[in-house]
Amino acid sequence: MKLGIIGGLGPLATAYFYELLIEMSDVNCDQEHLEVVIHSCPSIPDRTQFILNQSNKNPVVPMIEVGKGLIHQGCDLIAIPCITAHYFHDGLSQSLSKPIVHLVEELANFLQRNNYSKVGIMATDGTIVSQLFQKELNRYDIQCFVPDCSFQKDVMYII
Repeated sequence: MKLGIIGGLGPLATAYFYELLIEMSDVNCDQEHLEVVIHSCPSIPDRTQFILNQSNKNPVVPMIEVGKGLIHQGCDLIAIPCITAHYFHDGLSQSLSKPIVHLVEELANFLQRNNYSKVGIMATDGTIVSQLFQKELNRYDIQCFVPDCSFQKDVMYII
């Protein structure tokens, strides 16, 4: 199995995701790690600006191009460390011939398996406004709390 990562949205999210992937892998030696191809493409237009109608530069087209390149390189599965980019998951899935891990769905499954009923969400404005987490977690009867406008500005500054 070869994992392709659509990265650079932002670069630190990609680096952190890869670090976690390595640290959380149940392996005994380097050769047992998952083969990974990372395409860091920070020039992909800002997801939050597009979601909030502050830009008409749709990030989906370049994300599809990167995804197709990863598939061409033999990747069997695609991951996208940028949570806000999961707003476009359906469109990407329809355009790419390999599955894309839906990190928000995976989180919802984890929370349900571990009996969480309430969570706080700290995310980009685009993720909050699009209700990406809220919609998915509500399907699992998990109550969501989001920051008020003042605190959300602090969250965006940190991100």
